[in-house]
Amino acid sequence: MYRFVDDSRLRGADPSAENEPDFFFSGELGLMVNKTEKHAIGGTFYFGISSDLWRTGLKARYRYWLTKESYLDVSPGVLLFGDASTSAVNMPGFTAHIALGASDWIALVGQVEVVPRIYDADYAGAPTGQRWTDVSWYGGVKLGSYPGVVGAAVGGLVGLLLSGGIAFE
Repeated sequence: MYRFVDDSRLRGADPSAENEPDFFFSGELGLMVNKTEKHAIGGTFYFGISSDLWRTGLKARYRYWLTKESYLDVSPGVLLFGDASTSAVNMPGFTAHIALGASDWIALVGQVEVVPRIYDADYAGAPTGQRWTDVSWYGGVKLGSYPGVVGAAVGGLVGLLLSGGIAFE
C-alpha cells in the first residue's frame, strides 16, 4: 500500500517522519464463513512491515457480496505488537480497512492505522519522551488468497533484496 497521509508528518509531531517510507506491505491470514448468500464474517491475524517499522494484530472481518463475483469488505482490528526505528510504539493501536474486490483475485483497499508513539531516548535529536498519536492513511491493491500466496513470496524476496538481507557477488 502507499501512505497518502501521515498525521504526525502534517502536525510536525514526528520530525523523523519525512524519512519514513511511503510504501507499506501488509498481509492477513484467517478464515471467513458465509452466513447467508450476501453476508460473511470472519477474523484474521494481521501483519504489516516497511523498512523501518512493523505491526501485528487481530482483525474482525465482515463481507457483503455485491454479486457472486464482487464484494465489499469492512475489517476493524486492534494492533497488539509493533516497533519503529525512531520511536517506541505504545500498543494497543487501531487499524481498519475497507476493500472493494473482484472474486478471490484482487481488491482495491483503503486502510487507516492509529498508533500511540513515544520517542526513545537513543534517537538523536528527538524530544525524548514526547508522546503523540500517529494516524496514517493508506491505499493500494490487495491480492486474494491464491495470488496472495504468490505475491507474499515474491514481495518477501524483493523486500529481502531491497533491505540488503540477500547479497549477490
